[in-house]
Amino acid sequence: VEPVINNLASLLTDHFRSDENLEKALRLTERFKSATEPYYLDTYAWVNVQLGKFDEAELILERVVSLSPNVAVFNYHLGALYAKQNNKVKADKYLEIAKNLANKQGDVVTFQNANDLLVNTE
Repeated sequence: VEPVINNLASLLTDHFRSDENLEKALRLTERFKSATEPYYLDTYAWVNVQLGKFDEAELILERVVSLSPNVAVFNYHLGALYAKQNNKVKADKYLEIAKNLANKQGDVVTFQNANDLLVNTE
């Protein structure tokens, strides 16, 4: 059940974003708040970022990146959070890491997202 919930929440957050869908995604992912699986934690935190709940997301995303430092999208999410918090130094650090990892892993979407956000933070 968890993989389906995770995927649905990701779709609602990234591809069908609306206030209503973000609230649905939050309700779906609240069960992941104490998960040990980094992908589930990341989805929960990313929904919170999109809802502007930065304090809720920050500690979780930092934990996710510490658990899985070589996952490009995790670094992108942390960098994007820091960008929203106007923390340019940390944003640039994690967006650069995300961009480099995405390039090595052939993750075109994360590469482009990180690159676009880096350009916008300059």
